[in-house]
Amino acid sequence: MDPIKFKECNTTYVADGCEDLPAYKDDTQIISCWSMTLVERFKVLITGKIWYSVLGQQQPPVWIDVNNPFKK
Repeated sequence: MDPIKFKECNTTYVADGCEDLPAYKDDTQIISCWSMTLVERFKVLITGKIWYSVLGQQQPPVWIDVNNPFKK
């Protein structure tokens, strides 16, 4: 999966050894958008699973969704 820019982006996170992460940030949350390759789409379709990892030793509250949070 690759992080992608989206219309509401207002910041980009940068870290050594990592791809730039375009994101939307406000006072309560940070939102990023990711795109899957065709092979990754098939894997999700077949397994129904996406693996999520956080670097470090604390797990922040998170959510993962398929719906655009900016569209009501």
